[in-house]
Amino acid sequence: MKSPALDTFQNILFMELRPWMATGIADVKYKQLLLEIKKEHFSFQPLYDVDFPKPLNAKRKYYHALIENDVIQYLNIFTSCISGALNENEKKYWVHNSLNKILPQKFKDTKEIIEFHKYDLEKIIGSSGNSAAFDDGYIIEFLRLQVLRIFLEIQDAYKDYASDEFFSFEELNAKYYSDTLPKSFIKEAAKLKINSTTGSSSSKPKSIQFAQRLSILDRLQKVFLATKR
Repeated sequence: MKSPALDTFQNILFMELRPWMATGIADVKYKQLLLEIKKEHFSFQPLYDVDFPKPLNAKRKYYHALIENDVIQYLNIFTSCISGALNENEKKYWVHNSLNKILPQKFKDTKEIIEFHKYDLEKIIGSSGNSAAFDDGYIIEFLRLQVLRIFLEIQDAYKDYASDEFFSFEELNAKYYSDTLPKSFIKEAAKLKINSTTGSSSSKPKSIQFAQRLSILDRLQKVFLATKR
């Protein structure tokens, strides 16, 4: 059984997809890359969604789509792991692994990057935040909010398998980040029509998914290098 992971998050935070490294790339290139992304769909009804300003330029739209796809894929695989668990202890293992290992590490990673680059969420969501100068902060802050959203989704949907300590959005942010957010950025998810054909493309063989991701990364990297010549 495939384990849930946040591979694209890792690429955005530390590897080829770091947005602050992709400077000088024209909007038309991001538009092309965006068209190549196959949208993931939930295989279940989620509880929450992130309430964040819509992306208004091609770079933001591209990263927004990558992040949303990774979230959906993670939660779809996680839900499949719970459904396929052989006993209660295995279900507790999957919940514990997400809430106490995978997601806290992503909180730590995003906090370090936000503090290093001095991203300011209030400025990003303000009127001046539409400027391209705020693109990288917009991307990382959206990623941060999605990690918080995943945590709350799993915590609240699987309370019987979580620890006795439960967090609100504000409490969770205070626990892992040093800033106070101006509001809760979590809202109730819209009701989805779930059917047998709706779900994640994660059912594809892993080798195919990895090859597709490498293709996108390779093209973005080639464009980046071309701009430096």
